[in-house]
Amino acid sequence: MTLTCLIVDDQPSSIASLSRLLEKTPGVELVGTETNALTALSLVRSGAIKVDILFLDINMPDIDGVEFAHLISGLAFVVFITAYLDRAIDAFDVGAVDYLLKPVKPAALQRAVQRAADRIGKTVETVADLDAVLIRGNEGKLHSVKPEHIILISAREKYCNLYLQNEAKPRFVNLSIGDIEAILPGSLLMRIHKSYIIGFRHIATVIGNVVTLNNGKEVRIGPTYMEAFNAKIVGKIARRFKGNDQLGST
Repeated sequence: MTLTCLIVDDQPSSIASLSRLLEKTPGVELVGTETNALTALSLVRSGAIKVDILFLDINMPDIDGVEFAHLISGLAFVVFITAYLDRAIDAFDVGAVDYLLKPVKPAALQRAVQRAADRIGKTVETVADLDAVLIRGNEGKLHSVKPEHIILISAREKYCNLYLQNEAKPRFVNLSIGDIEAILPGSLLMRIHKSYIIGFRHIATVIGNVVTLNNGKEVRIGPTYMEAFNAKIVGKIARRFKGNDQLGST
């Protein structure tokens, strides 16, 4: 599946740099660019241009990128491209697929495209479809696993160990970590290393690049995954505090 995309950024140099990266990124086709945010907003809202992914700058002179995203909600999946980390909370509050810092790294861009593809693949599914996933164990039997119960997935060559809530021993899964990542909801789990996927609700502490999980396991965040992890965890923490009416109280 090839996803179409549009870049909206008031800086031509940023557009040129991202365009070059997108040309080398599999699974995505750049169909247009726009330096005038208001023009782009009109084109997207009117249906004159239809794309799967909108790569959107945040700090633009005519309209704030977060407000732009709010106004085109449901018309495209938004990936924010910015030089500033301090708007990550606002970005994820409007449902952004990802939040990438300039200069954008190829690996981070590829992950953002994959996350958008995952969301697009799930837009026709019902909530019940995401309540559990079926994973085949080494004995060939299918197991129903609730994504929120997954603490850690650890890759071992071409198979994985699956650590679940309330289970002392890991389950052996006859799938690669990439295959498992493709079927799991990104809202609950995230790949933080070439060998690890973690469940957000099972994080105990994060110190530097080391994540300690509720089951006592410690895993390291890979260098190429750190930027996306930092942006995602900031959004998760903000929504948790906002939901408890505690934002700003600490």
